[in-house]
Amino acid sequence: QNDAPNTIISSSVKVPQPKLTKSADVCKRWSTDPVGNPLLSADFKVRKRLIHPGEVSRLRCPKEGMVLTLSDTTNIFWWMMDKQPHRSRESMKGKPSVPDLTLVGHAERAEYALKCSVSQNNVVVASGGQDRHVLLWSIRDADLGSTRPVGSTRSLENHTKLVGHEKSIGDVSFNRSRPNELCSVGDDGLLLFWDTREKTLVEKVKAQEGEVISVDWSPHDEKKILTCGNDVIHLWDRRKMDAPSRVYTGHVGNVNVVQWNPMVLGIFGSCAADRQLIVWNSESSTSLFRHRGHVNGEVVDFEWCSDPVDPWLISSVSYDSSEAGGSTVQIWRMLDFIYRDRTEVVEELEFFARHH
Repeated sequence: QNDAPNTIISSSVKVPQPKLTKSADVCKRWSTDPVGNPLLSADFKVRKRLIHPGEVSRLRCPKEGMVLTLSDTTNIFWWMMDKQPHRSRESMKGKPSVPDLTLVGHAERAEYALKCSVSQNNVVVASGGQDRHVLLWSIRDADLGSTRPVGSTRSLENHTKLVGHEKSIGDVSFNRSRPNELCSVGDDGLLLFWDTREKTLVEKVKAQEGEVISVDWSPHDEKKILTCGNDVIHLWDRRKMDAPSRVYTGHVGNVNVVQWNPMVLGIFGSCAADRQLIVWNSESSTSLFRHRGHVNGEVVDFEWCSDPVDPWLISSVSYDSSEAGGSTVQIWRMLDFIYRDRTEVVEELEFFARHH
């Protein structure tokens, strides 16, 4: 409802398995409302609920049990979910939950640009804001093992500030092969490349006229980078940055997020204000699949499953919940016949026809 507090909800979900699920269970609806709601299911369980200090504009999970959030503030909030007290429905009108760590440094609001570089013993956080600065924090610099007073949070200042954008920053992305390399995009239409170790600007590219909203560096090929702005997606080749190597059109509204599939080479997705999430093969300018399940609101974010057992599974979120007036999360995967080898699919269908 409109008077409900802003929340973070950690849940466990039993996702229907491909080809092992009854037709009646292929599509299920869940709700976080525990009182007399027919949408509740044994396959969906709320594990932890927190009251967030302000609207959540971006959420990232660098490791299991760790959550980073952005809001309409200058701060980034770090939550250790196993240490946070659960907020029951009865306590939802109380004060907001207190983050385990607050990353400080931005002079103006930082609402959308947030990425992490994860190593065995550290998490480096990068963020950009309306102050036109890209800031970095190293979580190992924070003494997370020490006891903090009840109701208070620790603060961690950025160790790096990168200055080069002329307007607000929309997104950042690390090079997974070389974690000291970072790129950023903004409302100035620029795509900037940084050496975070030397704290220097390496290259400046005019990606397009108008704002660039999202950027993602390929986890499989460090030469490939995706950007998006307006209703267009650009693929860039790091070796030749004078023009995009490929352009993808198919959305009819502003593209909000573009993201490579971390498990499948050459596959990426994009979500937009046109209420669609499109899956693309980067080697073709045509779409592979269009998800139109978010019928009442724009798709504002999504995430690929990072488990190699289910690499085509996607969770997507939109502002379209008619039950609660908030957001709706959908967890889905496309039919494997769409992306598998045609000959293999035909053989499987013929085998099914002969034995059924």
